Amino acid sequence: YGVLHQLPIDETQLRKTLESLTQAADPQGVGVSMRSATMALDPGALSEADAARALVYAVQHFANLSDGGVFDIETLHQGVKALLGDTVARVGSLRSAVDQRTFRLEYQPVVALNLGASHPPVHHCEALSRFADGESVFGTVAFAEAVGMVSDLDYAVSERVIALLRKSDDKRLAVAVNISGRSLESAIFAASLLDLLAGHAALSKKLLFEITESAAITRFEDVNNFLQVLRGRGFRLCLDDFGAGTNSFHYLRRFSVDFVKLDGQFVRQAGSSSQDLSCLKAIAKLSRELGAATIAEMIETEEQLKMLTSIGVEFGQGYLLGRPSPTPATCDFIPAKRKRRPAAR
Repeated sequence: YGVLHQLPIDETQLRKTLESLTQAADPQGVGVSMRSATMALDPGALSEADAARALVYAVQHFANLSDGGVFDIETLHQGVKALLGDTVARVGSLRSAVDQRTFRLEYQPVVALNLGASHPPVHHCEALSRFADGESVFGTVAFAEAVGMVSDLDYAVSERVIALLRKSDDKRLAVAVNISGRSLESAIFAASLLDLLAGHAALSKKLLFEITESAAITRFEDVNNFLQVLRGRGFRLCLDDFGAGTNSFHYLRRFSVDFVKLDGQFVRQAGSSSQDLSCLKAIAKLSRELGAATIAEMIETEEQLKMLTSIGVEFGQGYLLGRPSPTPATCDFIPAKRKRRPAAR
């Protein structure tokens, strides 16, 4: 166990007290002997909350790295100490990016397929976060989830996109924002997002939310209640990266959504794998039966595009159809409202 404390603390007296308590609780009166190591945490400009997040992450990360290996007080001390400096720096960098809004957004178009157009019309754009020095987006988001900061990031991205949509004179903009499952399970985040959206009913035709699977959702009822509040206000929902994780079908069964985005790995492998192609066909058919349109991501070749249109996938995203850009593309049409299935229970 560990004790997180402010200086000063009498480590010797603390150890003696603990040894005395264990001896008194031991029927044999032997108790336990204790070994300890002290590690000073220099949080720099971090708040106490973020410093604690950094420490907990460093300990857990070291424990995962050490799984099955030698693990004692000395290796813990040295290992966590080595990880902690890097973790503190990463937490500080992420906090700065979120609070000062120094991250960038790029927008990749999602286009309508099966319409026979030489240039498929843009349905909406997905907002993609970009961080300083070419930091990995996936790695940064995963780190934000691990240290409990992803809700702050998701809120900051939502705030920036909403500001863009409100400021723009172009009424034909529509943007999708990614929301982590970890954020959706946060009552504070849910309340904050609803407050942010309050009074902007007109945005419901312009703003979509993509539910990511990078952090597993376990509080299905609470999350679905929140999602249906969003849908009740006219905002459309999408299940992102469907098929990439083990929870995709659980989410589709539990949540009522408007779109299902097919994981890019399915798209890449379907051309050479009959099993992946069969999975794509089945998912597209199931989605249609549930009243959700399908979006295929990572479309990079004409062959992939033909294959997807042949199995009835309605929308597509990928370098073949449009690369991310600092400015969102104008939507070419506003589709008719789809028939929605009742909220899942």
